[in-house]
Amino acid sequence: MLSTISLYPRMLPYIFGENHEGINLNLGGPIIGEIKYFEKDGRPSYDTNRLVNNEFIAGLWENISLITAIVGRNGTGKTSILKSIKNDELLAIDENNQATYTNERLIIYYSPFLSYNEERDEGNNVINISKYSQLKSDLKGDELGISSLLEVHNSEFIKRLITLAFNESVYSELLSLGLPEIDYIKVKLLKMNEKDWNISMNFRPFFDLLDEIRDNERIKREQFFIEKLGLTDHFRENEEYRKESYKIRLEHEIINSIILKIKRILEYTGNRYLEEGFVSEFENFKDFQSYKDAFYWFIDNAYFEFSKGSRILFPVENIKSFTEKLLSMLNKQENFDNWLEFHCDKQDAYELIDLYIKFILSFKRNFTFDDYPILEFSTNKELSSGEKAMFEIFSLMNEVKANIERGIIENMPSSDKYLILLDEADMGFHPTWKKKYINLLVKILPLIFVDKQIQIIFTTHDPLTLSDIPASNIIFLDKGQDNKTILVDRKTKNTFGANISELLADSFFVEDGLIGDFAKSKIEEIINWINENKNNKNRSEEFFMKLDFYKRIIEIVDERILKIKLSEMISELEGNTEFRKRVILKEIDNLTNQLEDL
Repeated sequence: MLSTISLYPRMLPYIFGENHEGINLNLGGPIIGEIKYFEKDGRPSYDTNRLVNNEFIAGLWENISLITAIVGRNGTGKTSILKSIKNDELLAIDENNQATYTNERLIIYYSPFLSYNEERDEGNNVINISKYSQLKSDLKGDELGISSLLEVHNSEFIKRLITLAFNESVYSELLSLGLPEIDYIKVKLLKMNEKDWNISMNFRPFFDLLDEIRDNERIKREQFFIEKLGLTDHFRENEEYRKESYKIRLEHEIINSIILKIKRILEYTGNRYLEEGFVSEFENFKDFQSYKDAFYWFIDNAYFEFSKGSRILFPVENIKSFTEKLLSMLNKQENFDNWLEFHCDKQDAYELIDLYIKFILSFKRNFTFDDYPILEFSTNKELSSGEKAMFEIFSLMNEVKANIERGIIENMPSSDKYLILLDEADMGFHPTWKKKYINLLVKILPLIFVDKQIQIIFTTHDPLTLSDIPASNIIFLDKGQDNKTILVDRKTKNTFGANISELLADSFFVEDGLIGDFAKSKIEEIINWINENKNNKNRSEEFFMKLDFYKRIIEIVDERILKIKLSEMISELEGNTEFRKRVILKEIDNLTNQLEDL
């Protein structure tokens, strides 16, 4: 684990000031490090001073090596520091008191915010799953309108969620929070632009003939069904015909989507195979009666050859496995309302996702890796923003693990040390979930990244989360007199196991008390009005209208002491105790009801 991370001098001038010295971030590990930078013989150098951290408790986080929080007001640089850890080769001190660098471990960075992230500064050791990077990845290089982009993005979220559901130990932990279970899936075939610029010249006639075979088969099968039902006029209005026609068209659209995907892979591979594609002789290809049979014959007999005897074949087994699984969905449909859509359960959806990944990966060795989807997934469950946020963070982590294992993420360092950076990932959670947030990280991340050394650094401004973090594991940021960020002495803070109301009352988290500004302004308005009218003997109709208005506000104040004090001030203004008695009696009734419920 990393015990100390050092920010280089003048690294973040807009946060710490123009000529700031090196900033040592002690993370709460077994070593408290101080790294000092200086020049020696005209070259930058450094020296270290290291002390044992007596507050460190080995095994506190169970299967997580260390958890550290960075907290502070808006503008103190929490996100900037986290991004520096992500992007830069920072000097650090590990648990063994040895100097090391942050980029010697795998870094996973997550942020739920849709803000621009410059990824070109990231090293090969970084996996960025921030909201911006998700959208960029889901787009797969295509230019889509905002509505289409959001549909694809939501589909990719549903796919990750379906996959997460089959990591049962993780999924059960999330369902225990009351999150809804996804069981009904709608799958839509996505249309892809068709280009032939880089398709092998010898393949193009076969692709054109496949279109003809498809259209001829559809016409013949629909005509056969019309005759079977004995229909003549208005056959399109017949429900049985309509269902059969939609079924035939859906079957053909499934096959056509796979053909278009193969063509897209060939197109994106470039002109490497423009003259090198060949098909075994078959003069009567156009006589095929079945679209599927013709397609299967083509992939069985097409090949690429650069020199005699060295043939590259299509990954036939994976293509057919995926195709057959899609076609098997036809027999599970009760209704055919759209020839581009079908429904399935979670198990079938999971198998489709798995077979599709194997399908596109099977091209990777000899062709480009193109993971643009041909299936769009949705569900009839409308998830809240908080439910989506909770599912998203863990489904993304689960996908990272799967992509590393599948070899989709390339050139990653061979390391069992994972540094996970979470930038206000608890944003949007219900307060109850914020209290559970750290415990969920401790329980779930080791179930995803099995046998890995996991360290977490997260940012937050929510005290609800911090009651699970020892003060020695928190980096407190604040603004100094010159509006530059400073590190606050953590010894003055009490957090771990602390009462959340006490944390809220700490001026570090909430300035000017715990009451919302609007309610506070109304209460101040009442007090000022009372003081202004104490000696006013000429009380007009406007006075009594204001009096009634302010009484109603006082009655909805839920802080008892404040409510009773305000009622006392109003009663003094009126010259009688009726309003004060009414407020007190109502409070007594409330307390009596609470006592009876015990």
